[in-house]
Amino acid sequence: MILSKTDLLPHLRFDMPRCIDYARHGNPQIRVILLSAFNGEGLDWAGKETARDKPGMATRRDIAREIQSLRK
Repeated sequence: MILSKTDLLPHLRFDMPRCIDYARHGNPQIRVILLSAFNGEGLDWAGKETARDKPGMATRRDIAREIQSLRK
């Protein structure tokens, strides 16, 4: 489970521990990842996930090459 925008939690009425408890009630093995682009929390995980080569998925380099070829 990914919870994003965690830097906004001090300004919201959101009980994160309760949310995680509910999720773990349904799936005790659930992995919880907290993300915040503002303070960088969790971005190391996000970077690793997006950097993985996934079969059948184009990389940014592939897309850039395709765009360049279309411009010619």
